[in-house]
Amino acid sequence: MTDVGVLPVVDLAPELESFRKNARHNATSSVLVVDGLPVVNADKADKLLAALSKIFAKVGQLRYPSEDGSGAVDGSGGGGGGSGRPPIVIPRDEAGSTLGFALVEYVDAEQAAIAAVATNRFQFGRSNTFDVMNAADVLRICAVADEFTPPPEPPVANIVAEKRINLKGWLLEPRGRDQFAVRHGLETDVMWHDPVLPIEKDYGRAHWTDSYVVWSPLGSYLTTFHLQGVALWGGTKWEKIVRFAHPNVKLVDYSPNEKYLVTYNGLEPERDDPADPKAVIVWEIATGMKLRSFVGPPIMPDEPLPWPLFRWSYDDGYVARMGKDLISVYEMPSVGLLDKKSIKVPGVRDFAWSPTDNYLVYWTPEHDEAPARVCLMELPSREELRQKALYAVADIKLHWQQEGNFLCCKIDRFTKSRKGQFTNFELFRVRAKNIPIEIVEYKEKDDVQAFAWEPKGVRFAVIHRDTPGSGSVSFFSMEGVSGTLKPLFTVEGKTCNQLHWSPQGNFIVLATLAAQAGALEFYNANDQELLGTGEHYMCTDLAWDPTGRFLTSSVSFWRNKMENGFSIWTFNGKELTHESRDELYQFVWRPRPKSLLDAAAQKKVKKELRSYRERYEKEDNELRASRASRKAANRKALRDAWQAYLDECEARRAEEAAQRREARGGIESDNEDDYEVIQEDVTDVIDIQQEVDTSRKMLNSEDERD
Repeated sequence: MTDVGVLPVVDLAPELESFRKNARHNATSSVLVVDGLPVVNADKADKLLAALSKIFAKVGQLRYPSEDGSGAVDGSGGGGGGSGRPPIVIPRDEAGSTLGFALVEYVDAEQAAIAAVATNRFQFGRSNTFDVMNAADVLRICAVADEFTPPPEPPVANIVAEKRINLKGWLLEPRGRDQFAVRHGLETDVMWHDPVLPIEKDYGRAHWTDSYVVWSPLGSYLTTFHLQGVALWGGTKWEKIVRFAHPNVKLVDYSPNEKYLVTYNGLEPERDDPADPKAVIVWEIATGMKLRSFVGPPIMPDEPLPWPLFRWSYDDGYVARMGKDLISVYEMPSVGLLDKKSIKVPGVRDFAWSPTDNYLVYWTPEHDEAPARVCLMELPSREELRQKALYAVADIKLHWQQEGNFLCCKIDRFTKSRKGQFTNFELFRVRAKNIPIEIVEYKEKDDVQAFAWEPKGVRFAVIHRDTPGSGSVSFFSMEGVSGTLKPLFTVEGKTCNQLHWSPQGNFIVLATLAAQAGALEFYNANDQELLGTGEHYMCTDLAWDPTGRFLTSSVSFWRNKMENGFSIWTFNGKELTHESRDELYQFVWRPRPKSLLDAAAQKKVKKELRSYRERYEKEDNELRASRASRKAANRKALRDAWQAYLDECEARRAEEAAQRREARGGIESDNEDDYEVIQEDVTDVIDIQQEVDTSRKMLNSEDERD
């Protein structure tokens, strides 16, 4: 007996190669591999082949070879025939037993695909089920190496570097001027500020942003908001550097070193897709790449959004987010969970990063018999450096000192009756041994309204009032990293409600911003003296420039519809300029990057400050004199031009005198004696009104008359 269609072949690849050579098309696309067949011996191979031919001929047109071996199609649907290879081949081993699979060839790839769908998972007998695959897929799977070799990562383009834009070019301005952005009406302008020269426009355009603008922390980028996402602008020509596609973006937050950006569009969690969130996205600025997205927080109508949602460590190495009973810390740039798990903190209310170290502080409220707790933790080790248990706590606000040496916890506490509240300040000396804590206490009658650390210093100020309408501002000093808390002085009888330290320290503004008020008091904390006062009616916002030399007060259209504009003051309370702008929305100073000078170099500059000051004051005086002389020259030129015009008119009038006299019949129009003045008075009655004086008594017939 001849075993038709049964070949003593174990390897599948050579048989497929034979199909490729003899068929008129690509065999791998029209050949099916049928697995799951029963394993039978040579005696039953013909019967198995006939059964398979009957099944697969019904679902597609098999390829049969012609008598001359050319591979012509015969549509009879039989199980074999011809001198060539049959359409169904069942490989077998050397003993003649089948191997449990077969190769089935169709006339084209389309027929093979139809047959694969029709016969896959076909029940063949009681114990066999077909697994049908295209031969091309089988070869592709077989070609996969046993050991996985990850593909090389494609190079990521640095968009900022490729554009060759100098993001710090504005710092090379010869006079060291600062910039600010003004958003008013449909216009957005970037302006130069100089205490001697007038405000000068650097760049501006209408519809630059759809809502508002945000500077990056180091001043490299100006962020504009659009329906499709946000755009970052920079360079001396204000070029568009990179765009981030995130529809309906409402808020953005930069990492401290401008490596990353977080955008948020306000999408409610119930409308978002947890598998592919759209609410919050973390981006890499240099490449424009989307690193990861998150579902946003629940939106509560009566509660403000806790922005920023993600808070950055000082070095951009970590970003953290608070959830229910946990704090999730993510490593950058992978945005993967630190140690693949969150920090479990039952009931956590708030947290904050140290501005100079990878320290995280958080607080939890009281629960059952457990007290409230403030905990200082180091990351990535998760070691608890210090904790403090507190009782009768209503709320806690966390305030880090700029240099990370101290932490202040403003604690609002209940009285014993729990009907009233009072405030304590717990001050952690973070860099001292064992992190000691000092306390400043206020009584229930003292309403504490504001607290502020001095930048680049060890002092802080507190506004407190024990009687309505009148309060005090107290100043304290931490006296160094390991010193002792020391009260300095108190300014009494103040109505202020805000504290604004200069970025360089020492100078502070006590501001009264409420309703239609706008009183400003400028103090020197070193000398404990009042430098000056000012008032900006209906003021809504205050902002120091990066140098700490100038303060801006402004009235925003978002909060007041009238008196919109801004004023720029010196640190001692002298108003330099005031500009009214219709529909003024924003006034924001452009931040400066950190100084490249080390502590020793800065100390040397301060020591030689007198010589620098004299040089710059001389330049300013010369510039003022030049401006004054230039203004005087301009005014004289205008007067001379006007006088020359008058002289020209008088000369032309004299030349045309004869022509005027002739035109008027010999009358000299310039001779006033030739005129007769007639004065005529005309009286017009505009209105007549009659009024009855009810204050006087009316007379009757019985009244006595004179």
